[in-house]
This record gives sequence, C-alpha cells and structure tokens, in this order.
Amino acid sequence: MLPRSVDCEASSIGDGFARKAVAMRKVWTVSGADGLARLPSRNRPGRDAMLCWSSGEAAERFALRAARNPRVNPIMLAQFISDVLPKLRALNRLVLPDWSGEPFHPEFEPGQVALRLKSEGIAQFCAAAMERRRVFILEDDIGPAFAASQVNPDKLALPIWTSAEDAEFQVRGFWSEMAVSEIPSVQFIEKTLPFVAGIGRGVSLDHGLGGVPTELSPLDLSARLMRFMPQRRIA
Repeated sequence: MLPRSVDCEASSIGDGFARKAVAMRKVWTVSGADGLARLPSRNRPGRDAMLCWSSGEAAERFALRAARNPRVNPIMLAQFISDVLPKLRALNRLVLPDWSGEPFHPEFEPGQVALRLKSEGIAQFCAAAMERRRVFILEDDIGPAFAASQVNPDKLALPIWTSAEDAEFQVRGFWSEMAVSEIPSVQFIEKTLPFVAGIGRGVSLDHGLGGVPTELSPLDLSARLMRFMPQRRIA
C-alpha cells in the first residue's frame, strides 16, 4: 500500500488532470519513432504506461524527453474516453497523466481515468448550470429535440448545454430547423426533468461537443443539480 502522503499526491495529480482535461475537452499525447510515448511501469512489472497531458503546452515541454522525433497529438476528450482508454485496457497498459519527468509519478488503470473524467464532467456541468442559473435545449413547434442514446440504442435522450453558444453550434448541423431555448435552472429541475422522466427518456450533458460523453437519468441529474443549489439563509 502507498504511504498516505504519496496516495494523496497521486489523487491530487489525477484530479487535477481530470479537471483541466474536462475544461479543455482535450487530452494531448506524444508519438515518436516507436509509437505513442510510454514508459515501463515502476510499480507493475511487465506493464507500460502511456504518457498524456491536459494541456498542449505541457505536452510540448516534455515531448523531447518522452520520445524520439516527437509529435504532439491533440485528442478530443470524447475520443480519448471511448477509443484510446479501451485500447490501453486491451493492451494491459497504464496511464501516466500530466507526466513531468519526476522520479515519482502516479500510474492509473485506464478505467480509473475514465471514471475520474466522467465524474469531473458531471460536476463541471452541474456547477455551470447552477452558477449561470440556466441551461439550453433545442426545440421547435412540436417540442424539444431528442437524440439517439449512445448507451441504449432503443432509447432517446434530451441534449442539454450550459451555454447558448454551445447549443447554437448544434443548430448548424442536423438540428438546423430547431431553435435554442433557454430554461432557468430551477424550472429545469422542477418541470423539465420530471417531464423527461415521465416519458421514459434520458438526458445527454453537453451533447456533441467532444467532451465527456455522459448520459444520466433525469432523476439522477436532478439530484446532482440540487447539490449545487445555493443554500437559502434562515432569518
């Protein structure tokens, strides 16, 4: 078992990586003459750990130490979660997030990284929704726009965004005939989410933006949003 101070440092590095990667919606890797940059694991003999960073600047800074003839590769977070991490798991490799060349650097299983990213993605969405006091959906005269669920192909999910710009970006494509609608967060919790739950559909957070692909049940999202609601002072 790792000493408590080392375990805390590992947790801090993992949380920091997830926080920045979710905010940027990207992860950076380095590839060279021998493929993606990786190092032999210090703690798990016989396994390699892939290097990755939550900022392009950091990846550029350590690229020459990470690989021969290095090339920095930006990867959308959605692809990193749905494609890169499963491949690492299949290859029995680990992840070295925000590698800095220090003698000690925590290694994570790909599944651990995916869970951290998903948890952070939900937290950032909920915090933004309650801080801005509004969310955005697409709708027309018939009602809200729904998308095919990525989790269950037989179900639909309501796409939701925390900024008007992100919602408007979606209108340029498949939903070109839809309009962006703003919903106050309290109304969204009290009316919209119960409606979506009542018709047996899910919700898709920041849908189609290349970030953490996350779908929740309406009741789950409602409970999470409530945790970020400012507490009313009692006179």
